[in-house]
Amino acid sequence: MRTVARWLLFSLILAIGGAAAGCGQTFRDEEGGLSPEEYVACSEQVFVGHVTDVVARGESGDVDVSLEVETWLKPATGPTTVSLRGVDDPDDPTTAWRVGPERRLVFVSFDEPEELRIGDDGVAQLVGGNLDELVEVTKVDVRDAMRNETTCPPVTP
Repeated sequence: MRTVARWLLFSLILAIGGAAAGCGQTFRDEEGGLSPEEYVACSEQVFVGHVTDVVARGESGDVDVSLEVETWLKPATGPTTVSLRGVDDPDDPTTAWRVGPERRLVFVSFDEPEELRIGDDGVAQLVGGNLDELVEVTKVDVRDAMRNETTCPPVTP
C-alpha cells in the first residue's frame, strides 16, 4: 500500500510540476519534474487542513483562501489558521478551493511569482483518495529532505 501511495503522490507532484513547467519554466530537464524530497524542499509550508473561507479577487481566478490547520508537517509547528493566495479553476480539481470539512494536503512556496517551483501561484493541494496514507508518505519525505539537506533545484528557462 505504501508503494501505491508513494507512486500516487509522486504522480501528482509530477502533474503539478508539469503544469507549472507549462508556464515556460522547467525544474530539471525534459525527463521529469521534482522528486518528492525536492518538492518538499521547494515548499516553505506543508500542512493538512480544511478551507474555512474563499474570497474571489476579480475575474482572474485568483482567490484568497483561509484554512484551519489540523497538522503541520513543515515547519513542525505553525499557526492554527493560514491565509494564502491561490488560483481557483472550477474545471481543474487540483486548483479548486471549496469551503467545507474535506481535508487537504497543502504545499506553499513563497518564491517570487516568476520563479514559482510548485503549483499555480506557489500553492498546490492534494484532495481526496487516501489522504492519511499520503500524509504519512509526505511526513517521510519531509524528514528525508531535512536529514539529507535536500535543496530546491533552480528554475531553468
